[in-house]
Amino acid sequence: MTRAGDLCVQCCESLRGIPKRVLCLAMVVLQGGLFNVYMYLWLGSTWLLWFLYDGLNVVLFVAAFVLSFRSMEEQRRGRFSRKTIGWLAWLILEIGVLTRMIIGLLNFVEHLREDAFFGPNTFKTTIALSAVIFVLLLTSHFEAPSGSPQRVYIEELTGTVMFDLIDTVEAIDVLFDKKARASFTDGIPVALMVIACINLLLPTIPFVTLSLTGFGQKRLSNVLVSAHKALVTVAINLPNLIVRLILWHGFSVGISVFMLKNIVLILLTTHGFYEHKLLKYKEHRLENDNRKDMALSEGQQDNAREGATGSGSTVGYNRGLSLVKSVSSEDSDPGDSGGRQSFWIEETV
Repeated sequence: MTRAGDLCVQCCESLRGIPKRVLCLAMVVLQGGLFNVYMYLWLGSTWLLWFLYDGLNVVLFVAAFVLSFRSMEEQRRGRFSRKTIGWLAWLILEIGVLTRMIIGLLNFVEHLREDAFFGPNTFKTTIALSAVIFVLLLTSHFEAPSGSPQRVYIEELTGTVMFDLIDTVEAIDVLFDKKARASFTDGIPVALMVIACINLLLPTIPFVTLSLTGFGQKRLSNVLVSAHKALVTVAINLPNLIVRLILWHGFSVGISVFMLKNIVLILLTTHGFYEHKLLKYKEHRLENDNRKDMALSEGQQDNAREGATGSGSTVGYNRGLSLVKSVSSEDSDPGDSGGRQSFWIEETV
């Protein structure tokens, strides 16, 4: 069993990620082809021109894989590289996905039959293929061992993308129900479609960020990482939670398990901000305590110096002053009014 596992690993290593890239291209072609079948069945043969757009997607993905392969070679040599266009390939792909998704939601999804192969389940699965494509595209741009700082950094930015994309599909599921949709106000379907479009395009931001930082070779500051998490919370989980609560309480739509996912991620993000602020608070408090200790220490040193100076002044030298009075008289001429007096002051230390 061990030998078989080793042979499998050696085989995969020798292929240098080619099967993963081929599978990703297959998913891109499959997703585009399924969308185009729906367009053809419900809107006519003119919509088969979307295959040209899918051809552009394939070209961009091939170019992205070639550049990512070269970038990974430079990373193995210890060089920093950000010459990748995976984010561009993803952006162009998702523009086509959300466009055809909106066309379907506005025209025919509520008329799809459950018992048909090209029914609502296949349409939702086609949208959900974006999650698979994102994972395959992302992992083809880096090689980082599990648990390494580079891998942890990448997971911090993209760890929830796959679940957010699946959450998007689940959020628009209610639009496939003709009876439920008839009871909605005009703003509910629009809100759901806008949120879905944002969710499909938002992974472009962490992809661009990773491309600019060499997929973990350089790291953003903790502030920017926290800002990204806040953006995901505000743009994805919070709107989905609000819309689901409105559908649940306002239109008696069945509760979704993904609502708990929205709540959990919001709480985790909030707790992450709290821990970040707590760490900053402790650092500031430690700095203030250090300043106080330094100020107190300097004050004690100043007092010690002043005390030493005061005691030394009292121990100076004593002066003794002796006055020796010497009177000498000298002979003087007769008629002189007096003699001279001389005083000599001797200072003895």
